[in-house]
Amino acid sequence: MAIWKVEWIDDCSYNLTCKKLKAPMPPFEKGDLLECKIVGTQDECFQVDIVFKRNDKVIMPKMTGEMCLE
Repeated sequence: MAIWKVEWIDDCSYNLTCKKLKAPMPPFEKGDLLECKIVGTQDECFQVDIVFKRNDKVIMPKMTGEMCLE
C-alpha cells in the first residue's frame, strides 16, 4: 500500500507523488511521480495516460490505464 499526494494541474491533468510506502510495492519507491491525464470516460470508468518518473527521469513511457468506480 502507498500514500500518494495529488496535485491537480488542470481539469484533466494531475500528478501523483509517492509520499510513503507502507509495504513494498514494486516498482514504486518513495518520491516517484506519476504524471496523469484523463483522456476519456465511459459510464463509471475513465481512461488515463500515465508517465512514470523517478528523479526527473522517465522510468516508463506513456501507458494508458483505466479506473472505475465501484
